[in-house]
Amino acid sequence: MRAALVLALVFGTVSWAPGLAARAAAQPEPAESVTLRELLEVVRERSPAARAIRARADVADADVDLAGVYPNPSLGYQFMGRFDGSNQAINGSQHTAWLEVPLLVASQHDARRAAAAGDARAARADEEVELLALEVRARRAFVSLLAAQDRVARLAAARRELDAIRGIVEGRAEAGAQSQYDGARVRLEISRVDAQLASARADVTAARAAIAALVGRPAWLPRAEGSLESLRAQIPRPEELPAVRAMRLRTEAARLDVERTERERVPEISVGLGTYLTSDPDSASVYAGISVPLPIFDTGDAAVRRARAARDAAADAEAAVSTEARALLAGRVAALRERRAALARFDADTLARLPEIQQMAEASYRLGASGVFELLDTFRTRFELELQRIELLVDVIESETDVIALVGR
Repeated sequence: MRAALVLALVFGTVSWAPGLAARAAAQPEPAESVTLRELLEVVRERSPAARAIRARADVADADVDLAGVYPNPSLGYQFMGRFDGSNQAINGSQHTAWLEVPLLVASQHDARRAAAAGDARAARADEEVELLALEVRARRAFVSLLAAQDRVARLAAARRELDAIRGIVEGRAEAGAQSQYDGARVRLEISRVDAQLASARADVTAARAAIAALVGRPAWLPRAEGSLESLRAQIPRPEELPAVRAMRLRTEAARLDVERTERERVPEISVGLGTYLTSDPDSASVYAGISVPLPIFDTGDAAVRRARAARDAAADAEAAVSTEARALLAGRVAALRERRAALARFDADTLARLPEIQQMAEASYRLGASGVFELLDTFRTRFELELQRIELLVDVIESETDVIALVGR
């Protein structure tokens, strides 16, 4: 039900009156929460880019039907009648009718259909690779939006903490325990956080626009639902990488095309059957014949050479893609392990100590054992480390996405 609501929101199943439609187009849509799974479903199944990708593969499927069409027979008719000269030339009228049927004696028809089917299989594999790339784009856009939302939430929380610190500082200043300078220093820190908060909100707007562009709905204002932790992925170990499989099928299609061109070097023989009729004197004759094109100018060698060159090029491309993809996969998996380890060390060594340090700094300031510089320095350190943890987590998820881009879902 939720996915259906998201689809309805994104692709607009409600009809509008003309005037209402114009006003609706001028106003942005309200923000609507969307999960990563829902976004991937929308992008893969309904986005304009996905439809364009599938349309190209549909053309290859149509080529299979086209290749399966057998050549049409030919029906001919000829009339002869005398309009000048003696009767000995032509008496009365003469009629000739014949039917000619091509015979593909070298199984050219089957070879054409097999080659087209190979192209269609390769096109479907290419489609999966392109859809995977589209999903990866959507995943990265979702991660960017969710991270931007988390930064906004953290900055907003920091802003509230600074308001509390300002209350403490101004209270001590009114009591004469601190100078007015401490309050001014806190207000400067508040201005710095406000500037960062404005920038983070702009990042949210940009991330929303990127997702809206992917689904083909410029006025949509999505809100990423979930947490960055929930996006952590377990990477499967595939038997065959999608890009390598697509290149393997492309090489197989090129091999089938070589077979097609070799079969088509054999001339297409046509057999014919006809009748010959005359009116004066009355007579009727039947004749049969065979015709064979002479391979004098076009022997088919050029087409075969081109097909073989294309097959060899596809094989070389397959080897290159396979080698590169496996090397990339090994490197990306190694980078992922390092980033996961870095995040785990950060959580264990740094993040767990931050609340205690902040409490100690506030208590020291209240007791007059430290000044506003120490209090704000502790706040800024904790605040920046919390933002740093968001970046480390995004790096881990991006590294996982890099691996998914190679191995698939």
